[in-house]
Amino acid sequence: MDAILGGTIYRSDQNYTYVSQVVIPPVSGQQPYSIFFSLEKTKKAAAPAVEMYVKSAYLSPLKHKPNAQNWRFKALVGETAGLFDPKAKGRKK
Repeated sequence: MDAILGGTIYRSDQNYTYVSQVVIPPVSGQQPYSIFFSLEKTKKAAAPAVEMYVKSAYLSPLKHKPNAQNWRFKALVGETAGLFDPKAKGRKK
């Protein structure tokens, strides 16, 4: 999870599934690890929050369409949580 925080993620499908790739250090060299997940705004939280649902994760090179939308993970979390509107400039108060 630490590696995904600063990473770029890509839309994997039209059901708001995203994919990110992190590198994990196994015994012999580093391996690419793909994580497929969705994010949903937490409805009952006192502060803006999201819930992340991992749908699949396995050792594999990153798989996404060449023209897939991409975001910084932190930006997508902020957008999903409602901290800012991606179409507006600046943050919500």
